[in-house]
Amino acid sequence: MSYEAVPRPVWWRDASWWVFVSIAGFLYFFLGAGATFGSGIVSSTWQVVLAVVGLITSFIGLLLQRFRPEPGVAVVALGMFIFAASAMLVWPLGYLVVAYEAYFISAKLTLRRKLWLTLLLLGSFFAMVWATCYNAGTTGVGVDFRTADFWLFWGLIVLLTVLTVALMWLTGRYSLRRDQAVEALAARAELATVSERNRIARELHDIVAHSLTVVIAQADGGRYAGRKDPDKAIEALDTIAARGRSALTQMRELLSVLHDDAPSPRSTTVTPGVAGVPDLVEDAKRSGVQVELHVTGEPHQLDEVRDLSVYRIVQESLTNVLKHAGSVPAKVRLEWEPVQVTISVDNAPGDEQIEGSGRGLTGIRQRVAIHGGEATWGASAVYPGGWNVTATVPFAKED
Repeated sequence: MSYEAVPRPVWWRDASWWVFVSIAGFLYFFLGAGATFGSGIVSSTWQVVLAVVGLITSFIGLLLQRFRPEPGVAVVALGMFIFAASAMLVWPLGYLVVAYEAYFISAKLTLRRKLWLTLLLLGSFFAMVWATCYNAGTTGVGVDFRTADFWLFWGLIVLLTVLTVALMWLTGRYSLRRDQAVEALAARAELATVSERNRIARELHDIVAHSLTVVIAQADGGRYAGRKDPDKAIEALDTIAARGRSALTQMRELLSVLHDDAPSPRSTTVTPGVAGVPDLVEDAKRSGVQVELHVTGEPHQLDEVRDLSVYRIVQESLTNVLKHAGSVPAKVRLEWEPVQVTISVDNAPGDEQIEGSGRGLTGIRQRVAIHGGEATWGASAVYPGGWNVTATVPFAKED
């Protein structure tokens, strides 16, 4: 896939395209057609025909290069070969076309660059030798290969051609690297956008799914408890209200990153982390899950992202227990190890409450993958017939 920082406009609306066409057309008319018909040199009809056909063909090739780079280069090469075969002494135009093609081949072609560069140099030398020899023969001016002036002149011409092609080739390579850097930057920006979108989707899923699951469980429990124990019903309503406020606050915090405005005062709310895991356990208990929390090892101070990941993993796991097993025994274990923390949630088998989509477990795997950890799930070794989710979050180097 190709990425561009700024979309290229269609050709008829591209001002740079029309500037290029205007400059190329002027040079072709002034240097090419002007020298062909207005130089005062008597030329044969076949020379004029070849020169005109060559000029038109190469000019069409220059225009074609915008849309089809390599076929355009081939058409330019064909046109310049036909023009060179006419033996017309229009070296300034040929020099400019060769210089531009060296730049274009280096900057725009992705395949067979060295082949086209070799053909460009060979074609240039052929054109110079052929035109010189032919015109020397037809005008009666001999070419003396034994004179120093001859070798000095042609040495300078060859040196100038090679240096020009080399300079334009290096300029094209620089342009190519710059374009690639811009494309890579745009690709990273797009990747960052996709990653942020996925992160927001995971956060929304975890917040909404957990909160609604707790609300549903509390509402069902409060409805039955209200007939016999009004205090239990009031406690369930308090839990629903607290969970709703917490979810609303987290949603506001999450969605605030989508606005370009300055952060609101609400953005100072502390992001949930490991310290909030006991509250998740208490919420699950109030919703009917007989859950126990076990912490082993020496807790580490995690960075904010890892801290939030541990919290969300426990949250999603307990949400799944409520949704798919109901009021069953469960155990949450945080095992602090020298290089990582392992989160393990086991639950006893129960009646499936709600059919799941698997997004929650996928979200857990994506979270730990960001930190270089792993996530697994399957049969529980604690509760026969139950379910287990285990995830590891490695510490950062500075943790």
